Amino acid sequence: MSLNDEALSYLKKVFDLELESKPWIDQDRLPLFIKTQYEYFVLSSNQIEFLMVCDLGKHNHLDYQNVLVVLRNSFWSKNILIVAQTMTSYDTKRCCEKQISFLIPGKQIYAPFLGLLFNPKYDLAYRPVSNQSHTKLAPASLQVLMVILWMEGENFTQKTLIKQTGFSAMTISRAIKELKQLGVIELNANYKAEIKLDLLKIRQSEFLANLPSPINRKIHVSEASVPSLLRTKLVLSGESALSERTSLNEPQPPVYAISKKELNPYEKSLEYGLRMEENMIEIEIWNYIIPSTNGLINKWALVFSLLDQEDERVKSALISLVNNA
Repeated sequence: MSLNDEALSYLKKVFDLELESKPWIDQDRLPLFIKTQYEYFVLSSNQIEFLMVCDLGKHNHLDYQNVLVVLRNSFWSKNILIVAQTMTSYDTKRCCEKQISFLIPGKQIYAPFLGLLFNPKYDLAYRPVSNQSHTKLAPASLQVLMVILWMEGENFTQKTLIKQTGFSAMTISRAIKELKQLGVIELNANYKAEIKLDLLKIRQSEFLANLPSPINRKIHVSEASVPSLLRTKLVLSGESALSERTSLNEPQPPVYAISKKELNPYEKSLEYGLRMEENMIEIEIWNYIIPSTNGLINKWALVFSLLDQEDERVKSALISLVNNA
């Protein structure tokens, strides 16, 4: 199914809208740099007519903005809808801010000019319901939570969190607000008040299911290629760390973790390979500095990094670790 057909099917599903689609006859007049990168169709009904521009590659919001400028200046004065197979969250945000109407078949649509004419057939497909459950915890809030759990038992304030994370006061304030709203911490009105954790709430599966992974990506490298200075920065993690804390068997290859920032100076010297090759290690590259003690990852940070595991042995070991945390 072509991108054009997918878009028409999605518009039918969301808006119950029948549209006639035909190639735009003026597309041959376009500059070569946008004529070859997109397909153009005129969509119409008895109520509306607009131009649908299907992205044949993987462009971003700046590319779309340039296309719209060219089209609106000389070729098409009516509404325009960009259709893309995929789009990053950053690009979708910027498109909304720049009022660039777009559609990602089966996933998302932002087209105010359609919303003014038609009522969605499926409410959830177009706008959120106010009482729906919260979405994934913000990445900054997850890091703040990991630091709080790492420092459990110590007296600290929001100023301490600023020092530990390197975040601004505003970011810390937003993270604290989100965690408080979720009921996992308590904080008095006094700015210097200590933060009190609710471990029972954190242990609940409903809360854990809405945590993003702290891991950016994973790589397998030759152990011999790891510089000695980098080796001192690696933290035992993943199933290797879980086997240290539970009865889970130690995995092969062993698993270590390091933050993106710490790995950057050394990554080019590493020799990549496959998991099944001999003398390999797995390295998890985290978005954050990893809470650890004596080279062993903090138990809660370990739990958060393994929540997406499908292995029943790992799930069982995680339940044991969470219940005893």
